[in-house]
Amino acid sequence: MVYRYPAGNPLHPEALKEKQRALRGGFSTPLTLRVHRALSWLRRAEAEQEDQDVRFILLWIGFNAAYAGDVEASASSSAPEGERGLFQSFFSTLVKFDGRHRVYDAVWQRFSQEICQTAFKRDPRSASKRDPFSDMMLVC
Repeated sequence: MVYRYPAGNPLHPEALKEKQRALRGGFSTPLTLRVHRALSWLRRAEAEQEDQDVRFILLWIGFNAAYAGDVEASASSSAPEGERGLFQSFFSTLVKFDGRHRVYDAVWQRFSQEICQTAFKRDPRSASKRDPFSDMMLVC
C-alpha cells in the first residue's frame, strides 16, 4: 500500500495508530472510540488509490468521527448547538493546541484564494493569540 507520508513520518497512518495505542490508556472511553474510528477511516482512505471521490468521502467520515464527540457530553457543554457547533468547538480546540500555527498556515497556504473569494475579511481588532481564526468575520 502506498501512503502519502513515508514510513517513519509522524503523520504516517501506522505511526498515528502506534501513538494512539501508546496513549489510549489515558483517554476516556468515548475519546478512545472516536480516535480509533477516525484512524480506521484514515487508513481506509489511504488505501484508496483509484477513486478520489471515494477517498474524499472516507476522509470526511474519518474527520467527522474525530470531532463528533459524545452526544451527552456535548449537550451539557457550552459549545453552540448542532453539528456546526461541534465542528467549531473541535476546530477551535485543535487550533488552540497548535502552538506552531501549522493548521493556520496550512489553511491559508491552501485556501487563501477561496477564503478571500467567499467574502471573508480580517478584523485585527478581534484577533486572539489563542485562536488565530477568531480574527475572521463574514462580510456578505
